[in-house]
Amino acid sequence: ITGGDDGLVCKWSVGNMAHRSSSDQTKKIAPAMVCSKVLRQRKEHGVMDYEVKRRLKCRGIGISASGKLAAVGCADGSIVMLRIPDEEDARKGATFEILAVKNLPDANSAIDVVRFSPDDKMLAIGSHDNYVEIFDLPNEDECAGGKYRIKKRHRCKGHSSFITGLDWSSDSCVIQSNCAGREILYWDAATGQQKRSTLDSVESDTDWATWTCQLG
Repeated sequence: ITGGDDGLVCKWSVGNMAHRSSSDQTKKIAPAMVCSKVLRQRKEHGVMDYEVKRRLKCRGIGISASGKLAAVGCADGSIVMLRIPDEEDARKGATFEILAVKNLPDANSAIDVVRFSPDDKMLAIGSHDNYVEIFDLPNEDECAGGKYRIKKRHRCKGHSSFITGLDWSSDSCVIQSNCAGREILYWDAATGQQKRSTLDSVESDTDWATWTCQLG
């Protein structure tokens, strides 16, 4: 799944690695949950995409461990939460379902990195204002009635430059982060506090779910 400055988010077929397009038919919809923002969606040979016609330029995309959700970090500091249709629904022409557009009150710059926790209960984002933020995600019961709300858990301060990488530990307890200043910091997801150790136990003992950070 990719996104760009045009606000377009696409799901690609890994089999042919091509965005084949022979039809450019579009229609406009305005879901109430997106607060009257005008959306455009297209269906082109099984490739699903949508465009938020505002200034929501895509900067980072995270996919949940279940593969059912995507979170898009945007240039204006907002997050777009999407439900990804399964392969059967995609073949029937289904596209992304927009669950919510979250405007972060503390964010005033681009969200460059987005990562779901391995248990899909939290979302970590890294922004151009040097912060790492952690959010709680709703469970299925809390999504009843079409309301999808993410709640801020912590705002982690410590980096001297914008965030370039995030990884979760396999138990969803620790986050490692990199910034453009070539720093690597570790965070306790439960408290939001930086983990410090003179014995380097975090580096040696933590089992990481992913290895996307350049340092670590």
